[in-house]
Amino acid sequence: MIKHLRIQNFRSHKNTNLEFVKGVNCIVGLPEDIEKKICECGCGQEVKRKFVRGHGNKNKIMSNEQRKKLSFALKGKSKQFFIELNKNKPIHFCECGCGKIVKNKFILGHTNKGKILSKTTREKQSESRLKFYKNNIEARKKISARMSGDKNPSKSAETRKKISEKAKGRKKSEEQKKKISKSLIGFCHTKEAKLNMSIAQKNNWKNKDRIEKGRLAVIKNWENAEYRKNQIERMQGENHFNWQGGISRLPYAPNWSDILRESIRQRDKYRCQVCCADQENLNEKLHIHHIDYNKENCDPKNLISLCRSCHVKTNYQRNKWQSFFLGKERMKKVR
Repeated sequence: MIKHLRIQNFRSHKNTNLEFVKGVNCIVGLPEDIEKKICECGCGQEVKRKFVRGHGNKNKIMSNEQRKKLSFALKGKSKQFFIELNKNKPIHFCECGCGKIVKNKFILGHTNKGKILSKTTREKQSESRLKFYKNNIEARKKISARMSGDKNPSKSAETRKKISEKAKGRKKSEEQKKKISKSLIGFCHTKEAKLNMSIAQKNNWKNKDRIEKGRLAVIKNWENAEYRKNQIERMQGENHFNWQGGISRLPYAPNWSDILRESIRQRDKYRCQVCCADQENLNEKLHIHHIDYNKENCDPKNLISLCRSCHVKTNYQRNKWQSFFLGKERMKKVR
């Protein structure tokens, strides 16, 4: 007669003890119960496979080597939770697939790493961020404090190299340019920001190494035939921002001669009428400039002596220079 029955290591019975009584003992069960699978961790929940999700290594003690092998095997996978019994806390691997253990879903900076997001999701993210930073001033202050000075990661040589390598050959589309222009409409830097920017620019020009690097970079660019050709085409003729309709090719008046130019220099005492530079200190003669920018008007009142650098400046902001020279002529009359 069977008095005692012990069932071990079955899916539905991990360690079951059955004791029989004198007489007839009957074990009853439905056929459907036989086909049912129960989680092998021993929680008693029904499953399709071996375990309920997250119960894989429940109540199992893993060595350090086993944990390392497990993390290496699960590299690239996401949403895997395991139990670290030494600390009695669940192990959560970074969902970007780097294989590092984290408290939350991602390591800082690994969010959506290697994932291609759709346009709608990116637009939603940008809109939500803009709303958040516009309304939350404290968050902006924290971010600026965290990224200011030497704390900014872009100041390190390694990150700058990475950024430059990724940016090589990348061109902005017309849509991106339009978005950037729209975002900058109405934007204005504060007085403090302007001061800081001006100080930084002045310090940059004081740094001799930086100036030398910039000079060498410009020379290197101009050595490239394609770059040189593109620059000339971009700044030539009608493409130039200071294009005046080709008036530089128009002829001068018949009385425009060396004698007239020399008389104007003599009248102005051989000095530039803007920076007061003497012709003796210059390696060339003073230029004669038309105040109203009309080459046919060679009236001595319309002519003035200028050095090369000041004459170049008068090609820009013409209305401003015209009013400046006319005001100077009035002052002479008053005197």
